[in-house]
Amino acid sequence: MLSIGYFASQLPSGVIWTLAADIAPGEQVASLGAIQNFGGFLGAACAPIVTGYILDTTGSFNNVFLLGAGLLLLGAVSYGIFLKKPIPKTA
Repeated sequence: MLSIGYFASQLPSGVIWTLAADIAPGEQVASLGAIQNFGGFLGAACAPIVTGYILDTTGSFNNVFLLGAGLLLLGAVSYGIFLKKPIPKTA
């Protein structure tokens, strides 16, 4: 199940990488991509710390998985709210 879950979580990565090029003007694609990567790296750096704290406090992985599921839903809703339509490209 973990292998299937990891595989499924990596399926949209190609689409996410093209997101910056689709919604940002040509001269700002790299900046938006860098901001997007920073958010991912920040989450990756905080995840083990938060996981360890929750596990140490509760002694169970249940709350860790619930937090992960909640953050995934928050991310999906954020894309739906913030990405209404692409910004027109300037030549």
